[in-house]
Amino acid sequence: VLVLLTSLASAAMALRLDVRTQAPVGSTRRPQRQKTGLLCREAVSDSVDAEVILQPDGVRDLSFSEVVRTAGGELLGRASAGIQSRVRCRAPTMPDQECLIMPGQQPETCSSMSADRCHCDVDASALPDLQYQQMMLSESLEACEFADNR
Repeated sequence: VLVLLTSLASAAMALRLDVRTQAPVGSTRRPQRQKTGLLCREAVSDSVDAEVILQPDGVRDLSFSEVVRTAGGELLGRASAGIQSRVRCRAPTMPDQECLIMPGQQPETCSSMSADRCHCDVDASALPDLQYQQMMLSESLEACEFADNR
């Protein structure tokens, strides 16, 4: 069992990726901006933050995270509390890579971001990806279709 655990740990270390370059650790590949990541963060309470997360292909998620602290109050990190909603943008005015913060930088607060920075023209031609959003919209869509057919 010990030999198996040792070989699994070695394999995991070999597959580890450098967060900044998305290349295997120790690789000489130059750092690249990530294609997904944090756009902005806003404190909702002392322990909960709302975050806009950029995903590939112009998708943006509104996510909530809980701040995790030590018993002494020192920040350890954040635990995801889930995605509240998702929108798909039409062709962005600026490539998403330019909207992301680099590792080590503090994110802007969402309320202080300029409306022109990383603007999203929402693509409303299809239903949202999240099932609960589809369920919420189904009654509205039925009412709109009924009104259009009158």
